[in-house]
Amino acid sequence: MKNVGFIVTKSEIGGAQTWVNEISNLIKEECNIFLITSEEGWLTHKDVFAGVFCHTRY
Repeated sequence: MKNVGFIVTKSEIGGAQTWVNEISNLIKEECNIFLITSEEGWLTHKDVFAGVFCHTRY
């Protein structure tokens, strides 16, 4: 199974985040999907990702 990673700067709802969610739903049966982002939000709470890597600043 292939691994696919998406890097999105913010996890809030928007155009890029909606696109990542839609594409992830289309390929989730063939790939392990990982999300890399700078903050938790709308996109990090989707159940399509095999892993979410979130770096929050303090």
